[in-house]
Amino acid sequence: MLRAHDSNRDVDDALIEEVQIEQAQAPILPPQAGEVAAAQPLTLGGGASPSSQRAAKPPKRAATPTAPAPIFNPVGFFQREGAEALAATLEAHDRAALIALIAEHNLDPGGEAANLDRDALAAHVLAQAKRRAERDSKLFDY
Repeated sequence: MLRAHDSNRDVDDALIEEVQIEQAQAPILPPQAGEVAAAQPLTLGGGASPSSQRAAKPPKRAATPTAPAPIFNPVGFFQREGAEALAATLEAHDRAALIALIAEHNLDPGGEAANLDRDALAAHVLAQAKRRAERDSKLFDY
């Protein structure tokens, strides 16, 4: 029998075979609408590791925005094009799209943006993009 790695723990071969059989029989379900398939650890049994199956919790779901998130990374856009270009791009999007963008890129970890109007949301995205760009430049400043 092949194992993914050497283990320092003494595990009975029967238990390993049982887990591999359970993994092989587990149905593989496609992600639900709006979900992204999570990367599963690679095992020889063909599925997620038993510990991840037991401990896996469903992802926390934020309030579903009514509009899809714009397809751009505001931090990367800020770094390439600058603050004025990002502000102009954000002006083209409505409040629902800005909320989706904030949720997609986790730009509101403190939960402060939920009650902001469209203009304040655009300013929030711009401020967060600037803050993260500055943080990233310090991270890679050797």
